[in-house]
Amino acid sequence: QFIAVRGKDGVAEPWAHAASRAQVAWAAQQRGPLVNVPSELMESGAARLRAAGVTADWFVAMHIREGGYHGDGPGTTRQHRSANVGDYLEAIAHIVARGGAVIRLGDRSMTPLRGMAGVFDYAHSDIKSAEMDLYLCAAARLFVGTTSGLTTAVQALGTPMLLVNCISNDCQFWHEHTDFTLRPVYDRRARRYLSLRETYRQPLQALLIDTAVLARHGLEIHPNTAQDITEGVRYKLDCLDERVRPLRDGGPLLDGYHAALADNPYNFGAALPVPAFLERLPELLG
Repeated sequence: QFIAVRGKDGVAEPWAHAASRAQVAWAAQQRGPLVNVPSELMESGAARLRAAGVTADWFVAMHIREGGYHGDGPGTTRQHRSANVGDYLEAIAHIVARGGAVIRLGDRSMTPLRGMAGVFDYAHSDIKSAEMDLYLCAAARLFVGTTSGLTTAVQALGTPMLLVNCISNDCQFWHEHTDFTLRPVYDRRARRYLSLRETYRQPLQALLIDTAVLARHGLEIHPNTAQDITEGVRYKLDCLDERVRPLRDGGPLLDGYHAALADNPYNFGAALPVPAFLERLPELLG
């Protein structure tokens, strides 16, 4: 990334870093979303979804990146940006058990989700359109995604987000209604996971987009487990239902996270990690 802005004392600052700082300030001032969807589009979208058979009182929009759209799936140096649909099935079942529906977003290159109770495979449906894309991203009670282009669009709408299987969030400025889990970086030589402090600083952070370069440094990217994803969904829905105290309310775990990112405090914008994920991998806090 060569795009920069003028920082303090004449020193250049990467624009993504400056934008992340702006996102934190935006959240602190409670400015709200960047984009509002016209009420007519929201009404017509709701009607089309009901006509398609989705009658639940609320729904979770889910985007499971597979790499087909950009042609960077298995065998490429960017396959670690994609995920296995099977790892999400337990989380989907949890959403349905709580009374919600799951709307699967994406394109027709994705693995079809047929015959699953409570799931509408919108990516393979006849009602797919740009207008419905916008409606579903805006009307969802929760968006479950990752560091894909769709996340950038959803963020602008202010929709609550759970982002899982994340690598680097470069050029994405996550808002305060976002919780996330990361794909940990494993050091084969040291036989351990790298801490957040080690991972999200240069030069390593710039290498996270390319598995071939990481491999030359003896590093692997490990996907989130099905348990990570399910616990993230449970936590986020519990927060929306006000059943649990969110991490941002404070405590030792939040203090440890802030200490781990003390050298890069604005890296994840105004978002915070899922507590259960940090508890499962305490080495991330170093």
